[in-house]
Amino acid sequence: MAETKNSGAGQGALEEFLRESEGFLSSTLDIITTSIGDHDDAPLIMAHGSAAKEQLGKLVQYTRAQYDRANVELRRDVDEFMQMQAATTLARSGQVAFKKVAAKGLFGDGIFSWIESISHEIKKIINWLRDMFNWPSWISTLLELLDQILKTILGLFGGILGRSRSKIMSELSTMEVEFWNEIASHKRFALIGRPDRPDDE
Repeated sequence: MAETKNSGAGQGALEEFLRESEGFLSSTLDIITTSIGDHDDAPLIMAHGSAAKEQLGKLVQYTRAQYDRANVELRRDVDEFMQMQAATTLARSGQVAFKKVAAKGLFGDGIFSWIESISHEIKKIINWLRDMFNWPSWISTLLELLDQILKTILGLFGGILGRSRSKIMSELSTMEVEFWNEIASHKRFALIGRPDRPDDE
């Protein structure tokens, strides 16, 4: 019997990450829409939520397809990387934690940055997968668009809760800048570590 590529996307750590990432976004949006009831801004949040789910869903499908087409060596590298990262656990535990917070009806000021921070960890993994698979640069653009949608939702949600929407948006925008600075720093560090890089000294 001919040898086939091992560890299909539906069986490994990559698939678990993709499933939990979609689960975190879906669960978070469902909790937010349930919490706001029939508020005037509810249709706006629902519309943005549908767009966010669709955008992440397309990225997940793209990731699965790229993994399925990859060679054995690249799959092995991706499998090892995915087994080491912690974003899957954050996405899974985040769903549980946010449900507990919502059950008590106590949404503290830190809830917005907390949701955003888990979103950023998920985006980091997708960005690093992009580098491993050598995906086109527009993947990062789609991640930025997804984050803009999520920020809009969190800003609207905060406003409904009586918080300063402008303050929330400013805090989340600062986090976004720090996120992309971290990604850029990672790329520079990876470049410095390349064995073919000329010696500056």
